[in-house]
Amino acid sequence: MSTKSDKRPSFEDVHYLLRPAKNVQRKMICEALARLEFLRPLSEYRYIGFGAIYFGDFSLFHRRLGIDKMTTIEGNLSAEERVRFNRPFDCIKVEMGLSTAVLPNLNLEGQPNIIWFDYDGVLKDYVRIDVRALAASAAPCSVIIVTLDARWKALVETVESVEAPNPEEYKALPLPEKITQLTGDNRFLKADLVGDNLTETYRQSMQAEMENGISERNRELTESGNTNPIHFKQLFNFRYQDQAEMMTVGWLIYSDEDTPKVNAAQFHKMDFYCDGENYFRIRAPKLTFHEVRQLNRYLPCANPTSIPVPVSDEYKTDYTKIYRYFPSFAEADI
Repeated sequence: MSTKSDKRPSFEDVHYLLRPAKNVQRKMICEALARLEFLRPLSEYRYIGFGAIYFGDFSLFHRRLGIDKMTTIEGNLSAEERVRFNRPFDCIKVEMGLSTAVLPNLNLEGQPNIIWFDYDGVLKDYVRIDVRALAASAAPCSVIIVTLDARWKALVETVESVEAPNPEEYKALPLPEKITQLTGDNRFLKADLVGDNLTETYRQSMQAEMENGISERNRELTESGNTNPIHFKQLFNFRYQDQAEMMTVGWLIYSDEDTPKVNAAQFHKMDFYCDGENYFRIRAPKLTFHEVRQLNRYLPCANPTSIPVPVSDEYKTDYTKIYRYFPSFAEADI
């Protein structure tokens, strides 16, 4: 079963660098990743992601974290020349192909990795396959992050675009069965997918694959006599919307002997730390430069609604939660 392949690449429809909520999330994740220094020197890490033609996360992580081992995976084979042309740094290696095919060749066990798979679609079976493979093989102290389209409309449209071997038979199936075939997860047969329940079901589905992958490697460790089991913990559960409603979930993989270092990193003290179904909503209010400057003069502030700037209390509250990461876009001659 496959979905139609004539879809335009998302980077041709959306300029990833001009999405304010996405920009905020990228900076938050970067700040969290800086805490990995408690576990391993950041210079030992490799970053693996989907850079497309903009490489926003690659540039940020190279400049802010000093990571100079980087790999971008690009599944759109027709975009190879453009992807290679737009690499901002020579340390970025380009791997053409789908993530499920490329991952086995990346030697994930050889060094700690930061892996951010920013899929431009909904949850599909290959996403769950990727998550399980990463959990089963990524070196201790690695971080796995997944971003998905969280819209019910996008899920239904994707399900209806499936090219099934028996189209008429597939068309007659109830929607929950179609979703189950798309995701490869039986929990969608009975799950309530209204509102936030859809994103929570996505998270639970990926969480289950994390558990399966970790359990698999711990069985192998036990059989080999290794007494240093592997654990994982969720660090991120973001929701944000620039155009489409999106979700991002991230986990840290670590060994038993790394537990004191993980505790020292104090990930739980991050304002946006979420280790379960509760999520952090990123709202980037539309503010003028003057409004931003005036708001900043009073921050940090326990009661943002008291700030004398003529915008709504909702805008003030939303801005206060993210002001340290708020982007400033301006035209410039390059």
